Amino acid sequence: NLKFYYFFRGPKRIQAQMWPALKTVFSVFIYPRGVIDLELLKGHSVEEAMMLNITTFSPEDSIGLVVNKLISSTENSFVIVKNNIIKGLLYHQDIIDNSNKNILVKDIMNTNFKTVNSTDNLDDIYKLTYSNKHPFFPVLENTKLVGAIDSVNLNEYLLLQAKLAY
Repeated sequence: NLKFYYFFRGPKRIQAQMWPALKTVFSVFIYPRGVIDLELLKGHSVEEAMMLNITTFSPEDSIGLVVNKLISSTENSFVIVKNNIIKGLLYHQDIIDNSNKNILVKDIMNTNFKTVNSTDNLDDIYKLTYSNKHPFFPVLENTKLVGAIDSVNLNEYLLLQAKLAY
């Protein structure tokens, strides 16, 4: 049973290959206090790690309203909904870049986005999160919006699982 400990500033993701004759490959996430095995995500679903209490906005809302929420909460990306249908996503950098303009959410929301299901496997979502420019996804259950998941929540969940496992 091998344990590796690295000391870096900030998280870094690596692929490591052990025992070349056996062709065993594993993924780990390196944090300042050690290595976290991504195998900890196997068997867990999105509903275990997702944010439940998310703020949604309408396409007709002003960017000023979004900026006020950004400042007064810990949320930084938002789902845009009209008539219970997801119309787009509003990402943190887009909010910052347009915060001084008198525009509506619909003028800057991203309409090209992916959603995930609450029953999806977290290890699949981890790969999706780190292969996309914007690691924020609405979570659906039977086509209904039930939350969101992003890289921050996923990494917090991973750290907590590591703490429980070791």
